Amino acid sequence: MEERAFVAWIGASVAVHFTRAYPDFDGQSMSLILLVEDEEMLREVVAESLTSLGFEVVSAANAADGLESFKRQTPDLVLSDIRMPGGDGVSLLESIRKSSKIPVVLMTGFSDLTDAECRARGASAVLHKPFNQAALESVLRGLVPLA
Repeated sequence: MEERAFVAWIGASVAVHFTRAYPDFDGQSMSLILLVEDEEMLREVVAESLTSLGFEVVSAANAADGLESFKRQTPDLVLSDIRMPGGDGVSLLESIRKSSKIPVVLMTGFSDLTDAECRARGASAVLHKPFNQAALESVLRGLVPLA
């Protein structure tokens, strides 16, 4: 196991130092997930959960930034909220589908679309909020290699 040190900033000037053990991947590269979520706290929690599962994570706060990150990076999977200000996850999904078949998982607390409609538009899966790490892992297990 490899240990990495982190500094988390709390408030304007208080830092919390902690270490976290990560599995040694024996030279294998980690899968990269692009996480698109407008709610900052949820984005941070989901990113931490993905990291603990062994994924590398790139985050974006809205669909426009998510699309730009998608174009700059080569993610193995996109995990996006559906309802966000400044563009929605379904529009992001449709933009991604114009050039890529990578898995896209949509997250929603409420949506005007059913799971079947999301899948018909190209979503690989739909995660309903709130969800726990086990549900997240279960959905991802069939879509990208887990560490």
